[in-house]
Amino acid sequence: MRLCMFHPVDHPLERGWVGRIEDDRVIQLAAQTLQAFFSGGGAAREHAVYPLAAVRLLAPVMHPPAVRLFDDQTSFAFANPA
Repeated sequence: MRLCMFHPVDHPLERGWVGRIEDDRVIQLAAQTLQAFFSGGGAAREHAVYPLAAVRLLAPVMHPPAVRLFDDQTSFAFANPA
């Protein structure tokens, strides 16, 4: 399952909606955020369906608590997301 945050191109939203990408379409899901989707057991009602070309994909987590920068598989550093 490929999940995303998105908004329709003709209806810009700062936070966006939770969606599931299937082939060339995005199905809007009834969840406020991806975190809420997972907290609810990974299930949500389906709402509108949009063509993938008609949406703008957004960052999946708006304000992450931490960001990790990986140089390779053995080393990483923390970055300040602010």
